[in-house]
Amino acid sequence: MGGPREASEAEAERGTPRRNWLGVLLDGLEEGLLLLSADGAVVELNARAERMLDATLSDLIGRRLASSHVPRLSPEMDAWFTRVLPCQREVSETLPLSNGEWLRVRVSPAEDGFAVFLVDVTESRHSARREQEAARIADELRRRLDRMGEAFYTLDGGWKFVYINEEASRLMRASPQQLLGTTVWKAFPDTLGTVIEREFRRAREERVATAFDIYFPPLEAWFETRASPTPDGIAVHFRDISQRKVAEQRLRDQAMLLDQAQDAILVRDLNHCIAYWNKGATRCYGWTADEAVGQDARKLLYDELGQEFFEEAAAQVLSNGEWRGEVRQRTRDGRTLVVDARWSLLRHEDGTPRSVLCINTDVTEKKNLEKQFLRAQRLESLGTLAGGIAHDLNNVLAPIVMTASALRADEEDPERAEDLLLLVRSAERGADMVKQLLSFARGADGQRVPVELKHVVMDVQQMLRDTFPKNLTLQVHVAAKPWTVQGDRTQLNQLLTNLCVNARDAMPQGGTLTIAIEHVHLDDAYSEMNLEAKPGPYVLLRVEDTGTGMPPDVLEHIFEPFFTTKEVGKGTGLGLSTVHALVRQHNGFIHVYSEQGKGTRFKVYLPAMLSRGDAAAAHTHEELERGNGEMILVVDDEAPIRAVARRTLERHGYRVMLAANGAEAVALYAQHRKEIALVLTDMTMPVMDGLATILALRSIDPEVRIVGSSGLTANGNVARAVDAGVRHFVPKPYTADVMLKVLRKALT
Repeated sequence: MGGPREASEAEAERGTPRRNWLGVLLDGLEEGLLLLSADGAVVELNARAERMLDATLSDLIGRRLASSHVPRLSPEMDAWFTRVLPCQREVSETLPLSNGEWLRVRVSPAEDGFAVFLVDVTESRHSARREQEAARIADELRRRLDRMGEAFYTLDGGWKFVYINEEASRLMRASPQQLLGTTVWKAFPDTLGTVIEREFRRAREERVATAFDIYFPPLEAWFETRASPTPDGIAVHFRDISQRKVAEQRLRDQAMLLDQAQDAILVRDLNHCIAYWNKGATRCYGWTADEAVGQDARKLLYDELGQEFFEEAAAQVLSNGEWRGEVRQRTRDGRTLVVDARWSLLRHEDGTPRSVLCINTDVTEKKNLEKQFLRAQRLESLGTLAGGIAHDLNNVLAPIVMTASALRADEEDPERAEDLLLLVRSAERGADMVKQLLSFARGADGQRVPVELKHVVMDVQQMLRDTFPKNLTLQVHVAAKPWTVQGDRTQLNQLLTNLCVNARDAMPQGGTLTIAIEHVHLDDAYSEMNLEAKPGPYVLLRVEDTGTGMPPDVLEHIFEPFFTTKEVGKGTGLGLSTVHALVRQHNGFIHVYSEQGKGTRFKVYLPAMLSRGDAAAAHTHEELERGNGEMILVVDDEAPIRAVARRTLERHGYRVMLAANGAEAVALYAQHRKEIALVLTDMTMPVMDGLATILALRSIDPEVRIVGSSGLTANGNVARAVDAGVRHFVPKPYTADVMLKVLRKALT
């Protein structure tokens, strides 16, 4: 028997007609067919096999069926043919081609070889795989739906249950077998006419997803429900939220209680984001809960400096579990609050930090009242100190003024007289400073008469127009029918002048100075917030400038004597302290508002007189008269003052007797009462002060004439001296003219 190629060639030589009819027969088969020789070489194949293998008979005839000759054959197919052909039995297998298609291969042994049948099963295999995958996915979906925490079911277009997971079956208290194929309206008739029916129908008809919470009485539970449209009906997710609803109601009850609290209560997370905000916080800060929740507490309530402090306090809360202290916070309208803050760390059940509870109490009003009280105490102490200093300065200046005046009167040399005049004027300037200091230290009371402040403003206005720089614009606003105040017009003039000068100095580059008189009524609430105010009508004197303004640390001290921000030599620091003292002497009070770069506004409140009187100030001046040899007992603990008083009095026709203290004066008066026409006594002395001396003298001689001498003409001793019958006083330091006029008046 020849080889395969020889047989094929012989066949080809004589078998062309046979190939024709055999080819037609083979090509008509539905299957691909290959005929192999006993050793596996290809003898014949039909057209369908050629298409499946992408090879022709001429390519394969006489060759073994292998991927080396047929690229479309896969290695799996090579291995399979190598394995099954020697078995000499019919075998079939589904095998892949290298192009991804699949063939059903059946090998049938023949007498002198093999018949290999090929069937393309690619599509059916893919369909089967798709079906398997779909079944697997459906299976997995069911398992997942059963395992999911939410209940889930689907309804078809007729509202019948199609699928129900285990959680839905549990919550609805019915098995799938009881519900599948039944309409939801039949299974649960209580849903008809409720939000459930309305939302289910809307989901299906409008093709939109809906969500709602509902209490379902038959199941005695709250459900959170979502209905979504499907091609055949709707899918429904729902879960039992009864416990959450109970907790929410409990929280609402607690929140209602917290909203009744006056304190600001808020909760913030560890990133400082506000999670809760009660109505007390709204009242305190101005932001509503909707506006505050979700905001960063640092940025909402603190400025840059406050944020640094906040970070430190927040760190202490985390480390210590709590923090308490005072902080400055801001409100919606830009005000600054002083808050007593109590912060507590809230923790999870496992002990890890969760959030911070903040309870803040607004103590701004309390702090302001404390500040006013402490400031009043400080000013009172400074006033006492200033009074003592002024008394000593008066004792120093009085001899200088009196001696220089006396020397100048007797001096014939013009140059020396001019020098003495300079000395007198310098001492008098010092005396003026002391007078300002005494005004701060409850200085001398002037005559109190009804005064219309508009007249004071007019006087000062004219002075300002004549003396102030032209780059300053003056605006004056006076109430149509101004009320009167009970006061000293001269002191009120000084008060307004000092305020205007202070405003001028604050506007070196020019600006606007506004003076206004207004009427205000202060109520009980205002007086409770201001220790100095009392309820009632007030005349408000407002002095406002557009100058440089003052920082808070300067504002704190502006009414203290000798406090000044001006350069050396340009201010004494007594102007505003004098203003403060004069306002207090008129039973009023003063407020100042200032901001750097935005100017300053002083508001002086003076009690109004609603029943008008004539504001007349008559000044009578008596001519200076010399003494007629009257004996004057001069009582003063300062030797220089005694000496100057003696020379002045003796030079002007008086005789003088001197005493260094009250006890000595009483002894001298007891011995020489018939000779002594008048006693000039200092009111502030050691051993026996002026009041004790006066009372002792009155006990000896009720008709004794007494003139009091003191820089502290408004202190308690002077007031009691008036009660004791003393009607004449001479303020220290005094010139010879002033002293002689008062003495002459007392002797008349």
